Amino acid sequence: MVEYEARSASSRAGLCRKNLPGFERAQLSGHRPHAGVRQTRLLRGEYVLTKNDVLERRWFADWIGQGRDYYYPYRVMLPASVDNLLVAGRCFSATSEAQKMSREIPPMFVLGQAAGVPPRWPSNRTAAAATGCDRNPGRLRRQGVLLGADRDPASAIATERIGCRCEH
Repeated sequence: MVEYEARSASSRAGLCRKNLPGFERAQLSGHRPHAGVRQTRLLRGEYVLTKNDVLERRWFADWIGQGRDYYYPYRVMLPASVDNLLVAGRCFSATSEAQKMSREIPPMFVLGQAAGVPPRWPSNRTAAAATGCDRNPGRLRRQGVLLGADRDPASAIATERIGCRCEH
């Protein structure tokens, strides 16, 4: 199929050279010899982002970044069964449908940046999840990361961080 499309593109380029003024010297620079894969494996994380999360613009108290108008919780980078590992990039924890809708490049930069900025307190993942201190938005903001709202945009109530010694 891809080879057929490449031949077809080459023939269309020839038609353009022959029939369109200004295209006389146009050349097809190249094409892929085989189809690319847009999605492979996805992490099964502490939280699995869903299509509804993206469509409903769900805000998360442990958000670490924002897409166009949706949010990424820190937990999408935490493997469900592996300690001391963060996974960033298009393989983050999401359903296939949600990943297709939210794999834009700028938010993937944010996931990578968030994975590289370790939490201040606590260092234990279980304790971090219990206290809500799994991320470090203060450091991320000082590094110029656009995180989005500090509170749920649908709510006027700010998220409380009781007992959290994270740097905000």
